[in-house]
Amino acid sequence: MAVLNPSKYMELLPAEVRSAINKVIQVLEESFTGLWMPNNLLNATYHYIRNRGKLIRPTLVLLMAYALGNGSGLEKAILPAASVELIHTASLLQDDIMDQQRIRRGVWKPRIVSMVRTLRCSPVI
Repeated sequence: MAVLNPSKYMELLPAEVRSAINKVIQVLEESFTGLWMPNNLLNATYHYIRNRGKLIRPTLVLLMAYALGNGSGLEKAILPAASVELIHTASLLQDDIMDQQRIRRGVWKPRIVSMVRTLRCSPVI
């Protein structure tokens, strides 16, 4: 299976979309400021946000906004694009809590929470 190199496909995107992706990244990094979460869950969340993948989901949202708006309308698509990535991150966290695996795609991930605390953490996610 071929793996996309993010820098390769990013070069192919319109400059406006690349700029909007940077704004999405900023929204993702600031999204938990002032929100109380258990420390281990907060650390795991930031781990996934900072060690992000290819950002395919928000890129697709932004490309659709770009295409449907004739190059405009990207500002309105930044929050929806960030929301799609946050939902994906939440699903990764929930999966890691449930299966208690320490490695995802060959990379060690932080210890999140024990199974006993899963039910308390699920509403936060």
